[in-house]
Amino acid sequence: MASSRQLRRLDSTTRSPVYSNFGETIQGLSSIRAYNVQQRFINISDRLLDRNQSCYFASCVANRLVRLNFGYLINSFLNHKEKYPK
Repeated sequence: MASSRQLRRLDSTTRSPVYSNFGETIQGLSSIRAYNVQQRFINISDRLLDRNQSCYFASCVANRLVRLNFGYLINSFLNHKEKYPK
């Protein structure tokens, strides 16, 4: 559970710069076009999104593993009760 919490924290921590960069890019769009530096801002955005998506993917995988292990635990418990009823 602690690792899941840490992964969610990492996801939200890496998401904040994505939103911040997007807002700043939209506000400075005319200057970015005037100086012809669109590719630089595209590269920055790609790097921020990649970092965020890697944290999000790790969080999804961890949650899937927890659900899978929980399902195995419940199934083994139910199978045990069927084999040895009171």
